Amino acid sequence: QKSGAEQSPSPSLNWLISYSKYDRALEPFYQKVDPDFVNMRARVKEILQTEDDLSEIVQLVGKDSLAESDKLCLEIAKII
Repeated sequence: QKSGAEQSPSPSLNWLISYSKYDRALEPFYQKVDPDFVNMRARVKEILQTEDDLSEIVQLVGKDSLAESDKLCLEIAKII
């Protein structure tokens, strides 16, 4: 857990659960506008979930213990 000085002054969004209530309702619209959007959104969620899982490992044993592909996943998640 971060100390008060390390925490952001405003609460951050949890991208793993945000907007999830609307996914199914909006899916027909997204399919109509851009058929690839639903698949891309799913892939982004997978990357963010993997980053969340890897962050726990990094806290326990350090980033150096990760495979290069896992380090890359963390970097991609930062960009997202």
